[in-house]
Amino acid sequence: MLNKFRDKLSIITNSIAKILVSIGFKAWHISILGLILTILAGYTLLTYKNYFGVALSAIIYLLGGLMDSLDGSVARIRGEVSAWGGVLDAYLDRVEEVIYIIFVQASWLNPNPLNILTFLSLSLLISYGRCKAAEYNINMRGVGLMERAERILALGFGLILLPLYTDIDLLILLINVLLLYTLAERVYRIYQGSKELAIRS
Repeated sequence: MLNKFRDKLSIITNSIAKILVSIGFKAWHISILGLILTILAGYTLLTYKNYFGVALSAIIYLLGGLMDSLDGSVARIRGEVSAWGGVLDAYLDRVEEVIYIIFVQASWLNPNPLNILTFLSLSLLISYGRCKAAEYNINMRGVGLMERAERILALGFGLILLPLYTDIDLLILLINVLLLYTLAERVYRIYQGSKELAIRS
């Protein structure tokens, strides 16, 4: 969904990226930094067994997610966009998502494992749908309510606000409902795209 506002958001991310480039950062530095921040966020969640720790962990996780939008901008500014960079970025995105939700499961918050498994399954299926659609040149940009950025924001801010409702399973369940809706949106878009391809052929 946020991809629909990519042009407006890119003004901000490009400004930050230019500063990072001037310091000497490369795109892969930013990608690895995102992974490190995600692991640090998970470690914080395990170490501080209170709502302060949850909020601190979520903030670090959100910063890690910000790296996901900056690495591409840094690559473009440096003129170093490559297929390998895109693949590495996509892999690290999935790894970070899996790592952090496993930390959430292992933490004192103790969510229902079925909720966590559902979250992971739906998230990976949504990403897989986009990759599969790309094979057939079906554009999935902006398709779906809960793309990668939205998932990060929903989980991050949901954890920050957790003291207001104190039920981690409620948060994960609500996100899962939105993820299921997103998956349905993407499957339908792929179905439409496949029909268009059949007509053109």
